[in-house]
Amino acid sequence: MNHLNVGIFGQSRVGFSCASPWTAPVAGVNWYNWQGNNFSPCCDPAGAGNGSIWPHAGHLLMNAQPVMVEQVTFGFGAENGSGLYRWVPGGDLYQRFGLVDNGLRNAGLKLNAIIWGQGEYDATISQPDGAYYNGVISIVTALRTSGITAPFFVCQTTECRNGVDNSNFPNSTKLDRLKWQCRVQTEQRLLMLRHDLGIYEGSYFDQIRDLWDETHFGTIGAQIAGLLVWETITLAIANGTIQLQTQPLT
Repeated sequence: MNHLNVGIFGQSRVGFSCASPWTAPVAGVNWYNWQGNNFSPCCDPAGAGNGSIWPHAGHLLMNAQPVMVEQVTFGFGAENGSGLYRWVPGGDLYQRFGLVDNGLRNAGLKLNAIIWGQGEYDATISQPDGAYYNGVISIVTALRTSGITAPFFVCQTTECRNGVDNSNFPNSTKLDRLKWQCRVQTEQRLLMLRHDLGIYEGSYFDQIRDLWDETHFGTIGAQIAGLLVWETITLAIANGTIQLQTQPLT
């Protein structure tokens, strides 16, 4: 039994917003839905714009050679358009970390990795230097205090131009938006260095240029994002950062 149980938290890029859905269940890969407290085969809802990167990542994880995992469960907790202020302790979305962890635990599964894919919202607003960094630190510190020890992988994801015509912005506003985005990118990279808190380097989603609406991944972009997640997780398993579950929780 080598089970990988990953919690997914953040915004729509790690949610269901990709151009083309993968509607066929992926063998050996399951969703955990905290809202219904149930498990289902991993696949996307039908319909344009309902795709996700997770069937791609799950397929790669299950078919990698040499074999590393025998089962993958993704505990989905992301929320479209959510700012960091909603995820910090006291925010309305913070409880999702515990809901996913408890739901997996009640099924005998141990959360052994967290993927954090959030930053697009915060890259479009003016905040003091260090606000994003300190906010994520507060999340991880609270998780550790609550007993959630899974490594926390910070992805670099800040591109958010959906519905925005930058040509209509004055040059000063364009410069402000670039500054805000660079600030969040820098603070995400600094977070990746906090191994003392169990925070690690995640996937660099901002490098993906196949976007169907200038923000969310197109068909090829979703495949590339899934590949980047596979790479992040595989390397973390190989170097011992992710400890696969070998026995059911009792």
